[in-house]
This record gives sequence, structure tokens and C-alpha cells, in this order.
Amino acid sequence: SAGNPYQQQALDERYREVRYELDLQNLETAVHIYKERTGRIPSRLEELVEHEILKNLSPDPFGGAYYLDSTTGEVKSTSNRRRLGTGVHLKGKN
Repeated sequence: SAGNPYQQQALDERYREVRYELDLQNLETAVHIYKERTGRIPSRLEELVEHEILKNLSPDPFGGAYYLDSTTGEVKSTSNRRRLGTGVHLKGKN
């Protein structure tokens, strides 16, 4: 059966929200690992791949581009989506 298109749309949106949050968490964890190894925050996310902390950079599921605020180490996206409330914050581990 084809199913309810509104339900499918809602499920697709939720999947993208979860994927987005997981990507941001993975990138922030990688930034933390990079800082522990090098003593500094990377100037750009591509350094995480160059230093073999990540295999690749995932695309933003909402069509934006992930980027690093090199002063805070916070990973953001040009899609400027609200993050899910996960209770996971790596900022305190810097």
C-alpha cells in the first residue's frame, strides 16, 4: 500500500532532523579528538578528514553546509536548523 503521504512526509522530516543531530554530534566529537591530539581547534572541518579522524564529511540532510566556528569549536550549518534536545553537550569537555 502507498500509505499516507502526510505520514511519510513527517517521517522523512524526522529522519532528516535525527540525521542532522547525529552529524553535528559526530563532528563535534571529532573536533574534540582533534583538539586533544593537536592542542588546537581545527580551522576547518576538512582537517578532520586530513588527520584521519573522520573518513569523510557527511552532507547536511537539509541541503546546507556544515562549518566550524573556529573560535568556539562549535559545528553549525548554513541550513541553520534547530538542534534536537539530546542533553549531550561537549563544550564542557574543552
